[in-house]
Amino acid sequence: MNPILFLILFLFSFTLHAQSDLSKKAIDSYWKDAYPEAIKLATQAIESNKNDCEALFVRGASYKELDELALAMNDLLVAVKCDSSNYKGVSALAEVYALYGDLEMAIRTYSRSIELNKSYYVNYLDRALCKKESGKYDEAAQDLRIALSLDSTDQEVFGLMGEVHVLLKKYEEAVTYLKKSVELSPNSINNSMLGIAQANFGKYTDAIDSFTRALEFKEANKGLHVYIGQMYMYLEKKTEACQEFETGYKLGDLEGLEFQKKYCK
Repeated sequence: MNPILFLILFLFSFTLHAQSDLSKKAIDSYWKDAYPEAIKLATQAIESNKNDCEALFVRGASYKELDELALAMNDLLVAVKCDSSNYKGVSALAEVYALYGDLEMAIRTYSRSIELNKSYYVNYLDRALCKKESGKYDEAAQDLRIALSLDSTDQEVFGLMGEVHVLLKKYEEAVTYLKKSVELSPNSINNSMLGIAQANFGKYTDAIDSFTRALEFKEANKGLHVYIGQMYMYLEKKTEACQEFETGYKLGDLEGLEFQKKYCK
């Protein structure tokens, strides 16, 4: 082989290897939530090769996590054009559209990602969330059923399915889904949503139990005391209701005072 040609090929191979290492390091930083470092490494990789699709995706995804939406949009649009088979890149782009509030574009972009990989359940979950926010509750439920068929262990899918069924006024089904969500992740939000579904279903005692469990978590909304008070009113337990209204008011919920004036004087 011509020595000069050999040297050129060697240098080209060395550059590609170094650039690949930069991309891998950027990805490692991204998964460690070290987004500024991921951006720095990805930028170095892109400076070596402006068509480094992987580095463009990682930098765009990192900007998204840092709420730098304009920068994220720019990188992800290029990354998706550079590698149209990267379904996660398309998903990240869809999320940026959703964060911008362009739900219809987000739904269409999630659909593109689903066409690339029909077994990635997170796409169905995220598309369902956009559809729910758009008022397309039946369509959201359809997506969530697919997500559950692909992964039945994600509490967020059950939680959103329960919320959608509350919006559809299908309270019995909502309770079933939200009980599963609580079972998988007994946090304040899941217990609160279960309580709301039970209240709408007329299960006031069960709702009190769920709201009370929700209050056991530090991040709980103290306004739940007012909800509990309302449940006691439905059960014709005025003394307990007024105690909850007073507690809610003392914790800063002005609605508690309004209910006190209305029912407790």
